[in-house]
Amino acid sequence: MNLSLAAIHTIQDLHSYSSIRVLSDCQSLINTLSGGPARQSYSVCNSTWSHLSTMSKNFTTHVQWIPSHIGLPGNTLADSEAKRGSSLSQSSVPIDLALAKAQIRRTGQQEFHTRYLADPHSATHRTLTGEVSPQFHWRLGWSRSECITVA
Repeated sequence: MNLSLAAIHTIQDLHSYSSIRVLSDCQSLINTLSGGPARQSYSVCNSTWSHLSTMSKNFTTHVQWIPSHIGLPGNTLADSEAKRGSSLSQSSVPIDLALAKAQIRRTGQQEFHTRYLADPHSATHRTLTGEVSPQFHWRLGWSRSECITVA
């Protein structure tokens, strides 16, 4: 979105337009932006609002959600490339604290779940309760010393 808004500023006869319509298939971005400039917690959204604010001085700007490009030629290739790109290392891309916390939490939860499924004690718990959720185990308040191991 930011690149698109920045590109709009490079249009040579931009002054001849009375309004601009920016289309995006990212519903979550538009929902986040709809909270207004004061309610943005992500730096990229603050930057987007800065672009929109600058543009609104010259013409009306509409940001509109459109359905994704389902059924368009090249869609499968574009989706697979986007998925491949999302798994690449992004060590040079700065992220804000909220995103870093979310990623750390997600990674920790995945690691905990993996260990839970591999742990023999947890296997006993799953057998006795029929519950596979690691959160269920800890909601009960059980610890290793309070559980029995059936050999």
